[in-house]
Amino acid sequence: MPGIDGLQTLEQVRQLRPSVKVIMLSCVTDTRKVVQAIRLGASDYLTKPFQKAELDAVIEKCIEPKKMAMPGM
Repeated sequence: MPGIDGLQTLEQVRQLRPSVKVIMLSCVTDTRKVVQAIRLGASDYLTKPFQKAELDAVIEKCIEPKKMAMPGM
């Protein structure tokens, strides 16, 4: 991405909206980048190409705590 990379974007999002769940999607499989993203607050990190089922599972994991907090869910 020109001007700003994904990790910098993640840092800005976490500063502006700390409660927002962020799932990083990247073609970079560098373990250091994955660890750094998680340390910066990413909920999860998927590398491209990924299966729809993988993304579905990660999204479900992100919204599950909200479901449990809501009465009747």
